[in-house]
Amino acid sequence: MSTYAFEMTLFAINVSLVAAVVAFVATRWVVPALAPLTLAASTAPLLAVSGLRASGAAVLLPGVATAEIPSAFAAALAYGDLASAAVAVLALWAGCRRGLVWLYTVVGLGDLAVVGVHIVTTGVMPSELGAAYFLVVLMVPVLATCHALIVWRLLRAEG
Repeated sequence: MSTYAFEMTLFAINVSLVAAVVAFVATRWVVPALAPLTLAASTAPLLAVSGLRASGAAVLLPGVATAEIPSAFAAALAYGDLASAAVAVLALWAGCRRGLVWLYTVVGLGDLAVVGVHIVTTGVMPSELGAAYFLVVLMVPVLATCHALIVWRLLRAEG
């Protein structure tokens, strides 16, 4: 097995296991707790967690990621996470207004999609993430779940 195949397999296993745990927690405890709440009350904790994604900008700091990480990937991850976090915090402080929550959803999902495309097009190796590997493995499943729950609440509120 090539180094790339080994790294990508291990990365996929790590992300999948974290995603399975996050999905279990979400379906067992989070969804039942959010279901009876208003849109603002149910999206506030999800936006608060999403505000933590600003930590993704750490890939731009020396020593966090390796020197081999493609600069286009690092920039997309860092600035996309900063923009997404800023919109999440703005929506949170603005009382979780529907329009701002939708804006966060579009910006945040767009960020995840752009970074995903960069992973494929730049051929970034998981080991090039350095210490940021753990941010990606832990935060991507959490953020994807937060986005799914926010969309569920937004659509439910509109229906």
